[in-house]
Amino acid sequence: MKQDLSPAEKIDRGIGARLRHVRKLRGLTQAQLGETLGVTFQQIQKYERGSNRISTSALILLARALDVSARALLGDDGPEPPDLDLALLTEDADYELLQALAQISSDEGRRIVIELVQELAGAERSPH
Repeated sequence: MKQDLSPAEKIDRGIGARLRHVRKLRGLTQAQLGETLGVTFQQIQKYERGSNRISTSALILLARALDVSARALLGDDGPEPPDLDLALLTEDADYELLQALAQISSDEGRRIVIELVQELAGAERSPH
């Protein structure tokens, strides 16, 4: 079970999730983005997971490399939908699941996948 995150950790994860989202939209690997900034892909990975806080200078360099505003990476370029928690998208599998779900055109198909995932999540939370 995940532990409660501090407000700062939630912010770091949100910034990381937005960074990952924009990087993937630009078709860049973590290694390619890291090379542009002079850091390893592991560092980019840590930024995206929110496990390493992004300094102001790194944030500006990341924004420039991705051709977005630093405000966009901060999530300060306008309100996000209230039910959207980008901090949940910190793992590749999270992002891949969301992309796959978006490709299902049938409402019934989407409902089935959501119910399956919810059932699996419930089974993992239940004591054995």
